[in-house]
Amino acid sequence: HWAFRHVYAHGAQSPYAGWYSIESFPIRRDPRPNYAAFAGCPYLPKLKHDNPEVREYLYGIARRWLDEGIDGWRLDVPFEVNHEFWRGFRDVVKGHDREAYIVGEVWELATEWLAGDAFDGTMNYPWRRAALRYASGAGDAAQLAAEMTAVRQATPPWARPGMLNLLGSHDTERVASELGSDPFAVRLAVALQMTSEGAPMVYYGDEVGLAGGADPANRGCMSWDRGRWDRDLLAWHRDLIRVRREHDALRGPQDEFVSAPGGLLIRRRGSGTDAVHLVVNPTGTAVEVADELLQGASRDLVTGAPIPGAPSRGRSVPARSILLGVA
Repeated sequence: HWAFRHVYAHGAQSPYAGWYSIESFPIRRDPRPNYAAFAGCPYLPKLKHDNPEVREYLYGIARRWLDEGIDGWRLDVPFEVNHEFWRGFRDVVKGHDREAYIVGEVWELATEWLAGDAFDGTMNYPWRRAALRYASGAGDAAQLAAEMTAVRQATPPWARPGMLNLLGSHDTERVASELGSDPFAVRLAVALQMTSEGAPMVYYGDEVGLAGGADPANRGCMSWDRGRWDRDLLAWHRDLIRVRREHDALRGPQDEFVSAPGGLLIRRRGSGTDAVHLVVNPTGTAVEVADELLQGASRDLVTGAPIPGAPSRGRSVPARSILLGVA
């Protein structure tokens, strides 16, 4: 960075010396940096965010790119920066464009960041952990319901639409690898994502089954060889995105997990005639479910096909199936 290079060259005489936390001069990198650096990496000197000049410089960067037409900011490791700085950052961004989106990378429940003075949402890693645990078979429907409810209750209602619901990112194993390349498990995770309140985030390549283990394998280039794509998974993403757009209930706040027999998961989004039911049978046998639990849902929104059964004897949910049912 030009400011740090100036300090490196001119030491304490540089007007930017106060932008950094430097133990002594001259600056040295080895055997360890004698200045504050992110994660101790000498190539990442840390700025002093309580310095007014630093703040104005960084806020100016925010204004510049908003002027260029960006829609918002995704903020990496924001917990490394004092909260007061982010309050000012929000004032700058919202003062420029009230609709600009501010999302923070926070790995735990983010209540402290969602008080209305910092971010519009965070990367919803607690939601991700719950979804993948269930999709992998490590948790049952009751555990999923408890964990999803806990995440929802820890998030203020106004922030829930802005939560970034992700299954994979540049910091995690890819979904296909995390779930052992099990097509049903991956489709199930995507179904949970596309039926949750918040902003679904698809990490490039996950929609076609790109594999990748721990960092850096998870950051491999996108495969443009369409012959290697999982076409069924791509179609599943497109179908669920279409259904999500067509049904307000899947984007809205009403979210209920209904007690169901036989290992079934029933998630009710919305209410009354507008309700959409996500019905998952992860078991190896068909399961009968009383029609009243589905509130009359008899048609699958993805395929358009009827859900087998009748009101008098209930519905039959095939083995290892995922349905999005409406009346």
